[in-house]
Amino acid sequence: MVIAYILPLVMVAAFFIAIMLLLDWLAQIILYSLIIVLFFLPFVLLYKAEKKDEKK
Repeated sequence: MVIAYILPLVMVAAFFIAIMLLLDWLAQIILYSLIIVLFFLPFVLLYKAEKKDEKK
């Protein structure tokens, strides 16, 4: 569950580093991947939690 907190923060930091280095293409890739991760990560974590509860 810690990855749910760390991954978006790392991606935001990488996005701002790419902007500071003027790598527009890298900043766009990181931004789009951040949006995708923030959209799908809650569903993945809910699915994993449900599977864990199912086993009990």
